[in-house]
Amino acid sequence: MKKYKITWQILILVLLVIKSNADNQICRRSDRCMCFTNADNYEFQCSENHKEEELIILHIYPNSLIRIDCTNVGLWNANKLPNVKFEKVERLQIRYCPVPENGILEIVNHFGLKNLDVLAFESGYFENFLLPTEKFDGLYNVTELRLQDNGLRTIEPNFFEHFPRLVFLELDRNQIIFQEKTFTALKRLKFLSLSDNKIVKFPENFFDGLENVEKLNLWKNNLKHIEANSFAGLKNIKSLELAYNNIERINETSLDKLSNLVNISIRSNSVKHLSREVFKSSPLLQQIEASGNSGLLLSNNVFSNFKFLKKVDLSNSRLKIISDDLFKNSTSLEIIALDKNEIEVIPKDTFKDLLYIRLLSLAFNKISQLHDDIFSSLENLEELDLQHNILEAISEDLFSKATKLKVLNLNFNNIKYIHLGAFGRNKHLVKLFMSHNRYSYRDTGIISVTPFNKCSDLQEIDLSHNEILDFPEDIMLLASMTHVNLSWNNISTLRVNALWKLTVNELKIDLEHNNLSFLDFKYVEATARNQKSLDAYHNNEPAAVINISKNKIICDCFAIDFVRYVQNDMYPGVKTAIFFLYDGVECSSPELLKGLPIENVTPSMLNCPIGDVIEGYSCTNTKECSCFWLPYDSSFLVDCAGKKLTTVPEIYQPKQHFYNQTIVHLENNLLRKGPPFGYPGYDNVSKLYLSNNLISTFDWIPPKLEVLDLHNNKMKFINYEMLENMNTTSLRNISFYGNPWRCDCDAANLTNYLRQHVHQIDINQIFCGGTSKLLINLNEKDLCPFDNLLLASATTLVLFLCVLSTLAALYYKFQQEIKVWMFAHNVLLFLVKEEELDKDKVYDAFVSYSHKDEDFVIENLISVLEGDPNPYKLCIHIRNWIPGEFITTQVATSVRDSRRTLVVLSPNFLESVWGKLEFRTAHTEAMKEGRARVIIILLGDIDSNCLDDELKTYMKTNTYIKWGDPWFWEKLRYALPHSKIKGVNARSQKHANMMKYIDDKFSLISSKNPSMSDSMTSLPKESSKKLDEKLIKKKLKRKKSILKLEMA
Repeated sequence: MKKYKITWQILILVLLVIKSNADNQICRRSDRCMCFTNADNYEFQCSENHKEEELIILHIYPNSLIRIDCTNVGLWNANKLPNVKFEKVERLQIRYCPVPENGILEIVNHFGLKNLDVLAFESGYFENFLLPTEKFDGLYNVTELRLQDNGLRTIEPNFFEHFPRLVFLELDRNQIIFQEKTFTALKRLKFLSLSDNKIVKFPENFFDGLENVEKLNLWKNNLKHIEANSFAGLKNIKSLELAYNNIERINETSLDKLSNLVNISIRSNSVKHLSREVFKSSPLLQQIEASGNSGLLLSNNVFSNFKFLKKVDLSNSRLKIISDDLFKNSTSLEIIALDKNEIEVIPKDTFKDLLYIRLLSLAFNKISQLHDDIFSSLENLEELDLQHNILEAISEDLFSKATKLKVLNLNFNNIKYIHLGAFGRNKHLVKLFMSHNRYSYRDTGIISVTPFNKCSDLQEIDLSHNEILDFPEDIMLLASMTHVNLSWNNISTLRVNALWKLTVNELKIDLEHNNLSFLDFKYVEATARNQKSLDAYHNNEPAAVINISKNKIICDCFAIDFVRYVQNDMYPGVKTAIFFLYDGVECSSPELLKGLPIENVTPSMLNCPIGDVIEGYSCTNTKECSCFWLPYDSSFLVDCAGKKLTTVPEIYQPKQHFYNQTIVHLENNLLRKGPPFGYPGYDNVSKLYLSNNLISTFDWIPPKLEVLDLHNNKMKFINYEMLENMNTTSLRNISFYGNPWRCDCDAANLTNYLRQHVHQIDINQIFCGGTSKLLINLNEKDLCPFDNLLLASATTLVLFLCVLSTLAALYYKFQQEIKVWMFAHNVLLFLVKEEELDKDKVYDAFVSYSHKDEDFVIENLISVLEGDPNPYKLCIHIRNWIPGEFITTQVATSVRDSRRTLVVLSPNFLESVWGKLEFRTAHTEAMKEGRARVIIILLGDIDSNCLDDELKTYMKTNTYIKWGDPWFWEKLRYALPHSKIKGVNARSQKHANMMKYIDDKFSLISSKNPSMSDSMTSLPKESSKKLDEKLIKKKLKRKKSILKLEMA
């Protein structure tokens, strides 16, 4: 075996050497020609003195053809050509050259062309546009002569007598004026082409002697009328080409003697009418081309009763009406073209009994409806073109008899409805084109099938530019399918697990320009892993290529799998079997991702409002917050950032366990502290972002917290217990920068914590408040400079004592005036506080008054004193006494539990027995303690004669406050106890709000009662609030009972 192999190699080498030597013998350089060897030919470039402007180029194909091309050549002959011989060449082609000065025969002999059969002289130059006989003399064996595009106008008489063997003659693209008997000598001629010669009319007996011509080409001349006997002498003609003339009329006898005519073409003329009589003498007709005759009218049976007729082309002729007997009994018909007309109705029997029709074109008409039986005879129909009509529906039976149909074109119609069984019997359908219609398919979710699911041989289906809403999944079950075009529809979702192909061929699915917003990858990876024949890395079968370009995807949590696919983060077997093209796919929402190319989207960007995952779920106690699910890391995210919140919201964790961690964003708010211990919903928080708030204290670290962001707040200090708590949690990232940290001895623990957690905390950005000092760089000496601190403290203390001594002296001299002023203006109230012995008293004052002065007390005293920014706690009968107790006991208890007794002394009070008892009890208690306990408010004019001795003595020895005094309220507040200065609690603020209403009412009463206004002063602004509703109700309830007691 090895010996034979070596022998063959030696033989091939010898042959190559022989060929090389032969090439060298043929292709050698001469003084006038250069030679180049190409793959299948030799190229010679010949010129005088190698001038490029005058050049003869030869391409010689040794066994078939010599082609000579001239560039700027004048006179030329064989002497300008290479001396080579090619006896086997049968064809000579000369282009762009003048006629050789010594004739064509010299060139033929120069190359030794003994077997020349074909001569072509094209695009050449003839003197006086004359075809000279002597230049073509001696070419008796030529059988094919081509003289195209030479500008010839005249042919010398007897020219063709020198071509007795001529069978093929082509004189196209000249302007020859033909004479009678021009071709009489061409007895053997079978093919004659006179196209594009501007022939208007033939000379009489022009075709005499051409009995053997079988094909005549006369396209692109100026023939207008085909007269009787125009083609006399062409007894055996089979093909007549009359296209692209200006023919308007064909005489009914013009074809009378053409009994052997098989093919006739009158396309692209202006023929107005065709009748059966024109073709009556041509029973052998097989093909009639009559397209492009605008406004053509047809006789009813013009193409009927032709036994051998196979093709009729009537396209682009503006036909409006066709008869039902147009093709009657022409049962051999295979191709009918009626496209590009204006036909509205096809009669039911137009194609009756045409059993052998293979191709029928009715495209580009105005057909709106087809009878169910119109194609019932076309059992051999393979291709049907109905595009560009106005069909609206496809019935069950329309194509039921066309069982051999392979190609159906329904593009550009108005089809809205297709019966589910419309293609049930078209099992051999290979291509179905139905683009640019109004077909709408929707998956009903029960049994969703399309009309195409029975077309088992279907390979290509075009449903683009329709109104399809759902991907027709049953198409994927067709094992022969290779291309599905669903572009420009309204498909919004795509179930990827339905795209596994059954065919072994490559499958292309085009879903460009849909409303595709969601790709469902559910079960796809599991399916890929379960396919044993699918090798994710070496799969030999072509993938299903899904083109979803130019769609806009909703980039929410449900897009996570598609983004994983794009990022190659999915099981490799998926992309091996299902390959998506996504050029121009971008996000349509949310607003933050809108317009972002899908290849730039990462899984961490995707989320969904929690309401899309759990319907009707509310995640916090404040409507300002939004909650999301992040599928990338299975997070539950609460977004309250930038909502101007002043308190930390409660979080309601979902009961469904579809998430692994909780992330809370509270940055850019007005919070002053973090969530307190055990705050609802924060036990599971793993990331807490609190930056850009006003937080100064942070007392609790949620147990599962991993990330804590507190930068740009008001944090100054973290206590040791908090730092210890932080050490026991799983915190791995802490942000403290941008806070005004206090750098003193208390910061030592924080500094140590920073050093121990350098990888968790942004230590290089944590500075002492108002300085550029990094907290981590400070040691204990920097934080606690004891000596300097002691000196500074001593100096400060001396200065402080000096100032204090001076102030004490001033205070001692003017203490009474200072105290009243300070108390009235809420300044340094700690200097005017009560002694410690009153610390167990329940009330600040017990108000003693006559029930007849009750309205004054409630509206003018109680409302103001209890409605102050620093409110007093008062004891009054109607609110604080216990029903059923003895009055004497109640009086004694009220006086004993109150720091002061406030007596409203009025004429009514002097008439009250119980009022006097209350004064006596309070006075006695004060005398025991040796302190001023009783404050008398003088209301109205009092007759001193009406006063009893004890009360008269007290008023002479103690000061009292008169209602209406300009300093009334300042004096009263000073006389009342003021040992505790409190902030405005909720109840006091409520009283304050109520008092504005009282003040307005009081003003109205004063205006109506001038005598009363004389004895009253205006209330302070802050006392003008609405009266406590509870107090008023209590007053009304008990007023009646007290009145009865006093009367008793």
